[in-house]
Amino acid sequence: MTLLFKVETPEQQYPFTYAMVLALNNFLAMHVPAVSAQLESVVTKVLQKEDPIRFLYYNKMNMAVKFSNLVSKEVFTPELILTVNQMHEAFESDEECVEQHMNNSFYWVVGISSLGREIYMIFPPNYTSAKVDIEKKKILAMYFQNLYI
Repeated sequence: MTLLFKVETPEQQYPFTYAMVLALNNFLAMHVPAVSAQLESVVTKVLQKEDPIRFLYYNKMNMAVKFSNLVSKEVFTPELILTVNQMHEAFESDEECVEQHMNNSFYWVVGISSLGREIYMIFPPNYTSAKVDIEKKKILAMYFQNLYI
């Protein structure tokens, strides 16, 4: 919280005294806990919510990279990095390769390449291939409707 004070104005004088600081302290002590509690509840809801949509987007033209909920070490593991690198190499070496699916005991990875743009979607390992395809279409429609048609 930021408080701005203009100590003196031509119209009025606001002396910066102990009484003014005490009054400000009493006001904040009365109102800040309620605001703080509300802010804390909003922040904890956002932080505790597990976002099931996990993807990595790469644009070769401008070197843009976007991560969605992949920052934690539990998700973006060395095995996942290796898998994404292998898929990227396959896209780079074969221009006709536009989609790849890889599955192991930790996750499903679906990679799509189109016009120098690549997206890698990560799904839980218990998804069936049909559910992966449905979720892939949802993500593409929701976040990349203009890029992948």
